Amino acid sequence: MALTLAEATSQKIEYTPADISGIVQKHADRLSAEYQNQQRIKASQQGKKTDGIKASDLERMKLNKLTT
Repeated sequence: MALTLAEATSQKIEYTPADISGIVQKHADRLSAEYQNQQRIKASQQGKKTDGIKASDLERMKLNKLTT
């Protein structure tokens, strides 16, 4: 985002407030998506699903179902 705005300044491009808002929103969306992806990766590395159910709990439920 800073590079985009710096390029505009160095090239004397005049952005409207709506243009700047769009640039900021695009980068905010990208950062949010990256954060959510990192959270999913962290959860999977800890053996958890993102919905709060641990993989070990799912395996235990499967085993219980097979033995009954």
